[in-house]
Parts: sequence; structure tokens; C-alpha cells
Amino acid sequence: MSSSFFSKNQIKLDETVSTNDFLLELDKMAFIDSNVVVTANYQKFGRGKQIRKWESKKGKNLLLSILFKHKLKLKEQFNFSVIISLALKDLLSEIQDNKVFIKWPNDIIVNDKKIAGFIIENKSNNSMIHTSILGIGLNVNQTLFQNYTPEATSVIKLTKKESDVDIIKDRLLFYLEKYYLLDNISYENYLRKYHKAGEEVIGLFHSLVWGLWGVGNDSIPAIGCWADGLPGFSGLGFTDNEELNDELIDQKNSMYDVDVVDESIRDSMSKNELSDEPYIFHFPDGNATIARLLVRRLIPNSIPGHTMEDIVTAKTNYSMLDKPEQDTNIRLNSTVVSTTNTKDGVEVVYAKEGVFYKIHAKQCILACNNGIIPELCPELPKKQFL
Repeated sequence: MSSSFFSKNQIKLDETVSTNDFLLELDKMAFIDSNVVVTANYQKFGRGKQIRKWESKKGKNLLLSILFKHKLKLKEQFNFSVIISLALKDLLSEIQDNKVFIKWPNDIIVNDKKIAGFIIENKSNNSMIHTSILGIGLNVNQTLFQNYTPEATSVIKLTKKESDVDIIKDRLLFYLEKYYLLDNISYENYLRKYHKAGEEVIGLFHSLVWGLWGVGNDSIPAIGCWADGLPGFSGLGFTDNEELNDELIDQKNSMYDVDVVDESIRDSMSKNELSDEPYIFHFPDGNATIARLLVRRLIPNSIPGHTMEDIVTAKTNYSMLDKPEQDTNIRLNSTVVSTTNTKDGVEVVYAKEGVFYKIHAKQCILACNNGIIPELCPELPKKQFL
């Protein structure tokens, strides 16, 4: 199945320096107003994360780049990365049986080994991205790898049989199309266009999502409602263990080409993957409220109140966060630059207003992006750097 969304402009190259570079040059030379897909049997200098060379034997793997013409806010570019990761994860879950993990922001891992990765190069004006070039490398039929960190694997190593790279490409474009379209259409318009929902249904969901999102379904991307478990998505190929239900299959519906399951609205809205407890309370500012609750528990005088309801509007007294006489202090605007184990604890060096300070503690919790661990604490095992 070739994705209709990407089928208009597809280019197949035998060899190129880089599929991303090819599209960059193409975009400079020609006025392009739609998506373009380019694949290659071999690229001399495919780029991975941190400008590392992506190793690939000729004709063995999927080397693909896509030029997107869109209007993407700079603050939403991580969402774009998310849908790429999810598409790769779904593809690999379909063609092999091992559990697939996403190592954010752009690596796909199976059995603790890298099987795929991607990079995104953007062009923007002011606060809006108008062009994105997505480069994807997926190990398919290659069995030997060198200079890979972490260690690499491939589809053939997992399935013990060769796969058709073109078929895998089409399936990847299928998943990319679904996620991309869901990210660029509101839940309301999705229900209208693909489910022919009437005003009664639209009105029901318009008010139903206020407590979770703070706005109506005309302002929420469909992909967000899919992630929150709202109904209307079970036939898109994103759910496991789908069973045939002939009454729900609509061959004229362009979003669907797989069997779907019937799922009541009540069942869908009452799902809770972590427990059987009902929905109780929603924090309008998300995880920030959890952080504020922790601060209030550690330093009671810093934030008034005692309940999860009153924390929402409580004001923080920042002057109480760092007092010499307190057992617990939170020192803002202080960036840790080094941690070192000592005989009786840990030594921490941090910078504040251009001055370096050193403190000693019995224990230290390192909570940060793993990419900076080698700089902060080089003593840790190399496995934790990856």
C-alpha cells in the first residue's frame, strides 16, 4: 500500500551524498509547495545524531528523506519529532515481535540495540517553521555493523529473514501519514470529516474535554485526543489486538484501511491504564503542580494550603526557598557543573551569578538529560551515558 499523502512526489536514487542534502539542494533550485520523498540505495555521507555518519551497506537498508512544506510553530517542533518516533515504533512493532523502545528524541531501540534513527533540519521565518527535511535511517537487511554506539541491530537479525525495503518504506509512509494528519487536524474536524459526526456528537465532546485541555475540541489536535484515549481512533492501526467488525468498515474513508473494533464512548472515556480508580481531579498546569506539591511538602512555609485543590491557585513565597536555618533548601538559578564521589559522600560544584561554589552532601540525585552525564559525572558507568 503506497501512502496517498506522499505518493505524488517520490524520487528513487541509486547513490547520493546524502538524501537530506539532495532535498536541501532541490528546495533551493525549485519552488516546492508539497511534500517530496526521496530514497537511495546508498549514500556516501548519511548523517546521524550529532553529525555522526550513518553506516549503511548499499541496497541493504531504508535510507529516506522527506521534505515537508508546512506551518509549524517553533515551540511545537518537538511534537513533530514525537510523531516520527511513534511512526517508526509502530512500523517496527508490525514487522517484528520484539518490544520497541523510543530513546528520545530520535533513536529507536530493540533489545537494547539501535535499529533506526532520524534527524530533522528546519527552515524558519520569525517564529514559524515553513520547511522541514526529515532524514530516516532504518537497518533492514544488514547483518554486520561497525562504529555504532549503541550497538546496532536490524530487521533481518531480529526476524532471521530478508525483507523488501520498498514494502517497509510504504508501511512507514503509511504510519507517518496517519500521525502527521492527526497532528494537523482538530479533533472536531477529524470527527466531522472521517466519522461524519453531527452537531450533537460534536457538542458532547466540545464540553467534555474542557476539564482536560482547558479549550474545546475545535482547538485540540486529533492526535492529542487519540493519546488521551478518546474514541474514534481504534481503526487507524494504532491499537493492538484489533478484531474484524464489518459494520464499522468504511472503504470510502481515506483514513482507514485496516479492520476496526467497536468501542463504546463510555468504555473509552473511563479507561485508566494504571488502576481501576475513577477520574478524580485534574491539575490545569500539568506536572508543574506536582513539582509545587513537592516543594510545599519539603518547605511548608513556602506555599500556603494543604490540599491538591488549593495548590492550583496558591502563590509561592520565593524568599522562603533558601534559608540557612532550614533542613531543606531550593537554590534557584544555580547550575550544577560537576559532581564527584568522595569517601563519605559527594562533592557538588555549581555556578550562580558567575561565581562557582562547592558543597558536600551525603547523597546526590542526578536528574538530567543523559546527554550531559559525561560532563557532570564522568565516574558513572559508560552504559548510563547512552
